[in-house]
Amino acid sequence: MTELIFRPSWGADNVKFSTMPTKPVSTIFLHHTATAPSNDGAKDMRGIENGEQARGYLTVAYHEVVHPSGKVYEGRPLNALGAATAKNNSTSLAFCFIGNFQNDSPSTVALEACAQRLAQWV
Repeated sequence: MTELIFRPSWGADNVKFSTMPTKPVSTIFLHHTATAPSNDGAKDMRGIENGEQARGYLTVAYHEVVHPSGKVYEGRPLNALGAATAKNNSTSLAFCFIGNFQNDSPSTVALEACAQRLAQWV
């Protein structure tokens, strides 16, 4: 399985999360950042966190974030309430790909990494 890079490893702020049941989850959302990635996933994650905080979130709104390199970063713990899906946060998980896929597609390695992480929920 693809290894998850936990929040302390990428330099996330230390925040206290509201928790939710880890299963059953009725919906899994896949989003994209609509921004170009850098070669440094940890730097990208800190940028995402800073942007989310500027919009009033505690931290990254997504549970996991997939870099084009195939590395997967923890945004929020999987048992934490997400903040990316409006009225669906209490019954869903949210995953996000770094990149803009309105004109391009995620990398094959990123899709494979996400599929491996999602496999635990199906």
